Amino acid sequence: MWFKNACIYSFTKPVDWTAETLEAALSEAGFQPCGKTQPASMGWTSPTPQPEGPLAWQQGPHIFIALRKEERILPASVVKEELAERVAMLEEKEGRKLRKKEKDALKEELMIELYPRAFTRQKVTRAWIDTQANRLVVDTATPTRADEFTGFLRQTLGSLPIQLVRTQESPVALFTAWLREGAAPAPLSWADQAELRAEGDDTVIRVKGAGQLADAVQAHLEDEMVVTRLALNCDDRIACVAAEDLKLRAIKPLQQDDDAAYTGADEDPMIRFDADVALMTAELGGLINALIEALGGEDQADIIR
Repeated sequence: MWFKNACIYSFTKPVDWTAETLEAALSEAGFQPCGKTQPASMGWTSPTPQPEGPLAWQQGPHIFIALRKEERILPASVVKEELAERVAMLEEKEGRKLRKKEKDALKEELMIELYPRAFTRQKVTRAWIDTQANRLVVDTATPTRADEFTGFLRQTLGSLPIQLVRTQESPVALFTAWLREGAAPAPLSWADQAELRAEGDDTVIRVKGAGQLADAVQAHLEDEMVVTRLALNCDDRIACVAAEDLKLRAIKPLQQDDDAAYTGADEDPMIRFDADVALMTAELGGLINALIEALGGEDQADIIR
């Protein structure tokens, strides 16, 4: 259940959502598989291990939701080859070249014919609504996938007053300073991975390994490169790679609470899910709070509380 990535948003206006009010709204746009001629379908699904579980699942101030997307997979090469054959046959039959509009219409007919035979794949994107910290955290670091999730949530709810989290200080400036000074402010510490960029051009240097960080990074910093990604851990309990846009990647726990680890063939998936959520919200929430504080706190210029 641990998020692997985090795209972090702040609510710009107070929201009074509860699991019950969200459940009612999300159920109006529940997931339905693709129809025979549909290229894709999206809808809300349970974030829990239970397929028929609630669409909005709450633990304390934390609410979890999930968006399921199903797509039909038509290899471009198959469509291109079949379309070329049909175009050639029609051109030979009619003794003329087809216009672009005719080819487009022929392609559309072909896609409708092929969709029912196409394979499908599904992806689930989960999100965590922290009603205490007034944040929405989406388990993705891909901008298009984050926009797809928030766009569908906005469409479902009618409004979604959020903005990507912003800090008082520049992440690039402070990441660079932390590496140059050899330390990040407690409880954060930087690990053995960094990405540096030369200002004014597209040169990117990726450094991995403690030895390289100790030797190579300082040389790159002396060449006036800046740090755009930095591996961090918080209290030696959770690690991530933080980017200049404050998206977190490669999130992983460094310690596991033995009391929260349920094992055995008769393990109840919901018990494990509940334990994982409790641990993740505490550790990831602590990491996000520590990172924002280290960057001067949140810029709340456009936030109404």
